[in-house]
Amino acid sequence: RALKFISSELAQDAHFLKRFRHEAKAAIKLRHPNIVEVVDLDQAEDGSPYIAMEFVEGPNLRRELASGALSVERAQAIARGVALGLGAAHANGIVHRDVKPENILLATGNGSSEIPKLLDFGIAAMKESTTTISRTQGLMLTPQYAAPEQWQGMASEALDARPDLYAVGGVLYEMLTGEIP
Repeated sequence: RALKFISSELAQDAHFLKRFRHEAKAAIKLRHPNIVEVVDLDQAEDGSPYIAMEFVEGPNLRRELASGALSVERAQAIARGVALGLGAAHANGIVHRDVKPENILLATGNGSSEIPKLLDFGIAAMKESTTTISRTQGLMLTPQYAAPEQWQGMASEALDARPDLYAVGGVLYEMLTGEIP
């Protein structure tokens, strides 16, 4: 298993802590081969909150893109896997909102072929939630992959699958051209 901790200074930030807990609760609901499995949310002895998740052997997509464009076949397989994982999230009322190469791990363990796995639902918006966890501004977005409706300040609960699909298109563009959109 892998543990994701937040720093002690961020643990003092009530808004950030709420986002962190939201990430865990959203991700624990999801079970799909193309999503990193989150199994628990807990606190260390010093009170630091953490998420326990599946350990994924393999690089993130950003590292793979450091060498330039990928083959069409590989880019297509990665984009398809990410889209399948997002489909599972969307079916559970969860919009990821931050699809980018850093949030796509390329699992290479167990001698099988490469399996893209989506992680970090830290700014995900649960459509069923009655409270707004995060606002669309500043550090909440990765500009190169954010859909126009996110930039325009659309409320989290109003977002649907389209911003995620927009971001997948941006990631696919980068995989094929080697350039950030």
